[in-house]
Amino acid sequence: ISAVIIDCDKQKIIETHTVPNNSKIETERDFSEYDAEWITEKVISIVDNLVAAYPNIKGIGLTGQMHGFVYISADGKAVSPLYNWQDGRGNRMYSNDKTYCQEIEERTGYPCNSGYAFTTMFYNHRNHLEPKDTKSFCSIMDYIVMVLTNREAPLIHISNAASFGLCDIKNNQFDTEAIEKLNLT
Repeated sequence: ISAVIIDCDKQKIIETHTVPNNSKIETERDFSEYDAEWITEKVISIVDNLVAAYPNIKGIGLTGQMHGFVYISADGKAVSPLYNWQDGRGNRMYSNDKTYCQEIEERTGYPCNSGYAFTTMFYNHRNHLEPKDTKSFCSIMDYIVMVLTNREAPLIHISNAASFGLCDIKNNQFDTEAIEKLNLT
């Protein structure tokens, strides 16, 4: 988890800060999960420290890992770990002759790799692994922005949304018909 202070006028890096991401959760061998709250706390701590050290900061940009996601409650809290892009549950067998990824493509026409948010959500839904308080979902960086700005609902840029799979990039939205075909509405 890294932060950089840049002087845009001088086009110069002033300071860098890195904290090891020690949030990996021990899970089944092909699951890949990280403690979303641990990550969020570390990022908030870094931001707080840098804003205190550099009180004239004009803006904060955030980037992060694509494809993965966290489930969000109605009051804007993460109710799951971060399921990251390395998650392999989509490669598990859905039926005797196809994987979860293959089932998604057959139902929707979209190829969805294992590790894509909608692939993991489909697996979790079919296996009753969704947290009970789930209202929505977003990437970890979208969630951190929610915390930094006191939002209760995620605001997902199309570039992040497209990485989840099942995204209609021509119309800048998720393909709700494809999502309904997976019973994820």
